[in-house]
Amino acid sequence: MRFVLGLLCFAGCTLDGKVEGKLASDWQLLGVEDGQSVPMDQLGNFGQLSGCVTATLRSNVDVRVTTAYQNLVVKPEQQISLCFDDLGPQSITIEPANDVANASTLEVELTEVATNDCYDQLKLYQVDYEVGRESEGVTDPVVVTMPLNGVSYRFAGSTNFRDTFFMDCRLAVALARSAYSLRSRNIFEVEDIGVYNYRCIGGGTPDETCTPSGCSSSCSLSQHAFARGIDIASLTDAEGTRYSIEDDWVIDSGAGVCEQADRGAKDKLLHDVICEMNERRIWNVTLTPNYNAAHRNHWHVDLKDGSDFIERVDHAPVTYQSEHQHSH
Repeated sequence: MRFVLGLLCFAGCTLDGKVEGKLASDWQLLGVEDGQSVPMDQLGNFGQLSGCVTATLRSNVDVRVTTAYQNLVVKPEQQISLCFDDLGPQSITIEPANDVANASTLEVELTEVATNDCYDQLKLYQVDYEVGRESEGVTDPVVVTMPLNGVSYRFAGSTNFRDTFFMDCRLAVALARSAYSLRSRNIFEVEDIGVYNYRCIGGGTPDETCTPSGCSSSCSLSQHAFARGIDIASLTDAEGTRYSIEDDWVIDSGAGVCEQADRGAKDKLLHDVICEMNERRIWNVTLTPNYNAAHRNHWHVDLKDGSDFIERVDHAPVTYQSEHQHSH
């Protein structure tokens, strides 16, 4: 990424360059300006989209540069990269060594990268894919080369990792986004129970009346019929520890899915992962073992348009009761 070099500030001056007093030591940080717009177009350490700026210190003393993500002591002529993981304004504080009185702060604005379509979003996450075969119900079919943003997938019961995975493009983007919630917890393997299955919710074959907007018959199309839902059975970390939805998830009682007390390390990790994904709005619908017996051994997550739902045990599902009363 290339940025126009510009003067950040001198110790003892305001951000507009006005000198306020005698300088103890002159310094410049070249490569970033107050108010600069920074696109989130790079992948961070855990697969998240980040925005980064590169800067070089011109000084005869060390300078401390601090952000919400980094705390660096920068030496003269040293080049640094400052990266941010959240949209909106982000502060950078610059403090000459042992000179707190002359600390300065500026802000950069982290912005989303404009994309034309779903395929552009996959490119942002550096996902390797091909356009998939035309399949009933699937709007934008893609075949993704595994692993997907650093996470490997294998079908439940199989010891072999998937080489490729067929799905709708939107689901591929959601899985790319979900990688942060996994990789930041040292999770690099997902055991799934599948994505695409052109069927009704609870089973059954859709008839000729079914369209992507619904059916005139009693069939309600599953999000699996659109390849926009996935069932997840377990997670495995880099050390080989497996976190099973069936064996390690403790069904909550008296509190919501994301409000439960800790019930062991494995249960906590599973709750932390799915609740962070929900907080980040990766999925529109999230069903856990709290939902019903049919989901005791997996999470069902999908991208149902217009939905925003995670099962809570303190009330019965309202919007989705009839649609999700059986297995997805």
